[in-house]
Amino acid sequence: MYSITDLKTDLASAVSATNTNAIPNLTYLINRTARKVVGDIDIAECKRVVSMTSPVYGEVYNYALPSDLSANRIIDIRPSTESISNSNEFGNFSSLFTRDFMRIKQSGTMNVTWNQGMKSLRLSASIGNAAVVNTINSITDNGTWALGGTGTNLTVDNVNFLSGGASLRFDTTVGTSAYIDNLTMIPVDLSSMLETGAVFLYVYLPTASITNVVVRWGSSAANYYENTATAQQDNTVFVQGWNLLQFNWNGATVVGTPVDTAIDYSRITFNYPSATLIGFRVNNLVSQLGKMFELEYYSNAIFRDSITGAFKVKTDSDNDLLNLDVDSYNIFLNMLVDYAAQTIGGETAQYASSYFKNEYALDKRRYLQKWPSEAIFPRTTYWTPPTGRRNTRILISQ
Repeated sequence: MYSITDLKTDLASAVSATNTNAIPNLTYLINRTARKVVGDIDIAECKRVVSMTSPVYGEVYNYALPSDLSANRIIDIRPSTESISNSNEFGNFSSLFTRDFMRIKQSGTMNVTWNQGMKSLRLSASIGNAAVVNTINSITDNGTWALGGTGTNLTVDNVNFLSGGASLRFDTTVGTSAYIDNLTMIPVDLSSMLETGAVFLYVYLPTASITNVVVRWGSSAANYYENTATAQQDNTVFVQGWNLLQFNWNGATVVGTPVDTAIDYSRITFNYPSATLIGFRVNNLVSQLGKMFELEYYSNAIFRDSITGAFKVKTDSDNDLLNLDVDSYNIFLNMLVDYAAQTIGGETAQYASSYFKNEYALDKRRYLQKWPSEAIFPRTTYWTPPTGRRNTRILISQ
């Protein structure tokens, strides 16, 4: 394992210097080199396998990614607690471009995307194990929904909804809390969800400035579970528009003695800064059991803390280690010498820059022959115009 001290010693030899003190901003050059190498190569030595931060659920598509994922370089997504033979049902995910994923959401597909400066994973898997508590697309079809607090103007919205053909819409008067509740739903057995499941709810917010959303589910107004959401299911902030919220059974407050086999009561409360707000909507209250998956990927963290072992995207200590073996270390050193020589200047440095730039290209080619990328590249499908016989489907990979 090579350290930053080793790297500086090798760099000094390559530029024919007694030490590297004459090279200005050397730490910057090392970090710049790291960005260049990571951008050019999926480095085998930088592979990592981690458990996803939350279970995967059916019809829940957004999940957090490790912060050190290199671009979209995911190698595999697989169940973390199943045997190889059983994992085939959920393995072999293919990667789609954003438009194709959002249009189809086909089970067994994924998409790495950016939104408002945050990179996240879109994933579709047929997990099952879901129980609909209430579709919330009618005021009276499954029990009766009623307003409380500062809520007013409860109505069915047949235009703006995400599930079941309609949502329930209401406004608020000046105040800080409004709710909608239902004490007479058809009882649902959710006993299998206890401690391990999660309740999901779609809410439409007329403003992102909402303090939180609180959901109760139970067997009466005196016997229920309660949990609070202060962000969307994927931990991104509330947005104006539709938000998917998650309320875990584990950690929920228990009031009274709810009967898990006969859940027939729910209250959904919106807490907000005092204002008159128009156009809250709620839709589709569901409880699900998820499945834990693990993620194998290429990390963009070439460096590692020598004491804690923590992966680092940028180095700040000569004691840091490089997550590189012999071949990839040579590639890194070649590019660093090129950058350093350009900084030093002079005829000898120009020669060194040219020589090591060529060595970088040759070593990179050899490395990719030994260690071709295992990342799952996005694909899309195009159709040719009709030919009179049949259209031709062409699969394009990145």
